[in-house]
Amino acid sequence: GGHPKAAAASVRLSSNKKTEEEGGADVPASGASDGSAVDEEALAEARELLSQVRAAVEAQIPNEVRAESVMTTDVVCLEPDQTVDTAKAILTQCRLRGAPVVNPRSGKLLGLLKLSDTVRAQQNGKGNDKIKAIVRTNVPTVTPEMTFLELENCIMDRGIGRLPVVGEGGKLVGIITRTDILRHHNLYASLNSPSTDARIAQRQKLHDEVEEEEPDAQPTDPAAPSPDSPPHAERAAA
Repeated sequence: GGHPKAAAASVRLSSNKKTEEEGGADVPASGASDGSAVDEEALAEARELLSQVRAAVEAQIPNEVRAESVMTTDVVCLEPDQTVDTAKAILTQCRLRGAPVVNPRSGKLLGLLKLSDTVRAQQNGKGNDKIKAIVRTNVPTVTPEMTFLELENCIMDRGIGRLPVVGEGGKLVGIITRTDILRHHNLYASLNSPSTDARIAQRQKLHDEVEEEEPDAQPTDPAAPSPDSPPHAERAAA
């Protein structure tokens, strides 16, 4: 009457079996001390058996998935001294809505540039400017050790499309996108427990956003502020 996969078992301890063979409940009062000794023996055997069962169950539990197991390591990166026109061409050719900007010598993450940023810059006649003038430097990042649940919550709760993964010294080691999150769910669906209705709705919304085919940015009035543009552009040092 419990969980469909729940199970129970009765195990006869060897000490109890021995007691039954020797008379069990008919042991006289004078043998009470012997009965206590048998009880202690049974208790010790039960504890050892439970310890073995626990070890066997723990061995079946998969290790907690972390960012380093989910992230994409083959990342298309931009360099701060590239022009806006060049960056837009790279993003368009690779069909990306954004990409990290890194120091070409150290590999250190400098920020993130979205396709919409390059569109606005071109509209303002800044196609030949270097992207380090418009790169977004206030970018949330994660470490390779962050758990999958923390990653999922970060992307869902904050509406982030991509999360750079940085290692020691701020070096970019990978990136995690919404697609990576969904791919992980599809891969391990059979191992996950049933989700709540709210969680399912969140994942479906995430899937719908990923499946949208609309362009990252439509031509807009250069004077009109964009909802996803930063309050001010910080200049990233190369």
